[in-house]
Amino acid sequence: MPILILALVALYAFGVGAPLYAQDGVPTVTSVTIRGQKRIELQAIEGRLTLKANDRFTADALREQVKILYGTGYFEDVQVETEPAAGGVSVGFVVREKPFITEIVFDGNEELSDDKLKEKVTIKSQTFLDQQQAKESAEKIRLAYQEDGYYNCQVIPVIQAVDEDRKRLTYFIKEGTKAKVLHINFEGMRAVTKEEIFKVTATREWIPWYGLITQLKVPSLLSDAGVLKREELGNDIERMREVYLNKGYLNVQISQPTLELSEDKKWFEINYSIVEGEPFIVHPLEVASILVDLHMDVASVVAGILHDILEDTPVPYDELRDDLRLIIDTAAAQQYGEHSLDELLAPLRHRTTRHLPGVEGRVHGVEAGQVEGAGEQQVRPGGHLGTQVGEPSHEVFNGGDRQGNSPLAVAPSGVRGVAQVS
Repeated sequence: MPILILALVALYAFGVGAPLYAQDGVPTVTSVTIRGQKRIELQAIEGRLTLKANDRFTADALREQVKILYGTGYFEDVQVETEPAAGGVSVGFVVREKPFITEIVFDGNEELSDDKLKEKVTIKSQTFLDQQQAKESAEKIRLAYQEDGYYNCQVIPVIQAVDEDRKRLTYFIKEGTKAKVLHINFEGMRAVTKEEIFKVTATREWIPWYGLITQLKVPSLLSDAGVLKREELGNDIERMREVYLNKGYLNVQISQPTLELSEDKKWFEINYSIVEGEPFIVHPLEVASILVDLHMDVASVVAGILHDILEDTPVPYDELRDDLRLIIDTAAAQQYGEHSLDELLAPLRHRTTRHLPGVEGRVHGVEAGQVEGAGEQQVRPGGHLGTQVGEPSHEVFNGGDRQGNSPLAVAPSGVRGVAQVS
């Protein structure tokens, strides 16, 4: 188009057609006409042009008018025609309107409704076709499917003729298969199992049909196992943290997940990074707190605090006896002489020495807080529990020393704090 405009100007500059020249030797425009439009009113087009009769006939002026006509968004082609006229040059613009879209339809969509797809597209019906908008809308449709797990989705926009002047824009959609979660990896997970995690998370691993036999689990054909639920990933982290908290891992850190899509775009692999931290013993103190509220004796409260040591730590029975001897001997010497060590530990004898994964070591003290009204518990070298006589408590249970001198007396308000395992 620029070459054609320059050629036309050059012909008239050399006197072809004997046009009328302005005082500076440049031909003048005698008239400006427009033809080819169908839906757009002529006055609306003429009002956009800046070239008028008696203006100078230059290449820059013609280029500017062509740019203006394309800029309206109504035309897909603009041609310039010039011819000599009495007193100068007659300029004409021949335009071809863009297809007028009277209808937008979707073909092949089953998983997403027409209404949902219409919310995604920016191009509208009863407007002239904008090729760029049509392509952008196709991409928005593809992304909508991707958000729903269809990463193989293909969207192709096609213009179909309804009649000579009306066109239909059809988006042909090939949805493909929905990507499934094949593996979920937990780097750094030791104290918790996948099975425990998948009991609470919304996104779980895909289970084949034969998983009903090999894994004793409901296959994905009959459940939502393997479905990536993006909106629940943040909540899943909190659910996993709750599992750890219930096991005493109060400082656990869980990263945001990273997602990897296979080359065939059919399978996801999700990766979490976990720093478990040190486990804390919470449950025994809660049990002891309940026993305190029930006004049980010291032996019962101590048994409540220690009842999970043999089951949940590597500490053997004989070593536990040695670690507790100072506590029991102190209590027996003051007011509980009738309780032997064997009697106190009798409720623990039936327990096994099963070790919790990731827990190595022994109970070595109280992390925060203490038993209200009781002597402060301290850690002696070697990890053995000892006691320090504190301020007199305001109550002793079951006929104990009413002066409150027992270092093991516990106030009814219960236990504050947690014991840590290292």
